[in-house]
Amino acid sequence: FPSHDSWHQANSIAAGSVQDWADLSSNRATTSQGSTSRRPTCVANVLGNKKAISFDAGDDLLLSTNNSLVFGAGDCTMFAVVKNNGSGVTQRVWSSGTTANLLRGSLRVETDNTFSFGSNMSGNSANVVKSVSSYTTTNWHILCGYKDGTTQGIIVDNGSATTNSNGANITDLNKAVIGATADGIS
Repeated sequence: FPSHDSWHQANSIAAGSVQDWADLSSNRATTSQGSTSRRPTCVANVLGNKKAISFDAGDDLLLSTNNSLVFGAGDCTMFAVVKNNGSGVTQRVWSSGTTANLLRGSLRVETDNTFSFGSNMSGNSANVVKSVSSYTTTNWHILCGYKDGTTQGIIVDNGSATTNSNGANITDLNKAVIGATADGIS
């Protein structure tokens, strides 16, 4: 996948506790978790015969081993297949900051069961675009968050895009985070 900044696929790892999740793109940016209690679980046969990574909606997370998975000032697109667990807390799917003040380029599940994307989510709701509808906790959904110039948007399940013109350059980056709540856990 030479044109991708990262490509993480659940089928590429063994079922069980996930310590390392290799990037299948040419960047080879592995995400890892050294603490056994904070590791997500790879579960077999979740989507047909495909695996999925299950996070506990608390402190399970994977961190990039370098900052090659974070976006720069240009345009970006993120895709994820997710299932909301209905925990009632904001959950990161992917973000490029490890504290609440550095949620740059973040794709999230919100407390009201909507999905959101923001190129700069540093406490300013104007910088966030949310799906119009909320989504059940029983179905899998395909999410696409994108930034194109100052337009940012989110598309859920091949539907219409929800957009705004508050897209900002994704700067002040930290290591990429997959999983965890969005309340500053790093």
